[in-house]
Amino acid sequence: MMTASPPATIVHEFAKNRREIVRTSLYQFEGRDVVDVRVWLPRSRDGQLVPGPKGLTIDRRLLPDLERATQAARAFIRDGRTPETQGSNNGTPAEGALQ
Repeated sequence: MMTASPPATIVHEFAKNRREIVRTSLYQFEGRDVVDVRVWLPRSRDGQLVPGPKGLTIDRRLLPDLERATQAARAFIRDGRTPETQGSNNGTPAEGALQ
């Protein structure tokens, strides 16, 4: 008999636009602690927020890697670089990315 997982703990959320929010939560899935960053949107029949298909769920041990990825994106933008100014890299990882 499978026991129910404890409910998710919401640790942060912010508005993506007028209708959707991005919610970060922690929960257990199949015995693993995971971090979930997901777009939530209102259900059409009653407006209650429900998780959408767009999101990322990773083992909590990968959280430092996700933080580094976010920091790299921020540095890229802070330095005034954009895909338009850098040109296409044809899917090639940027400097510092795993190969």
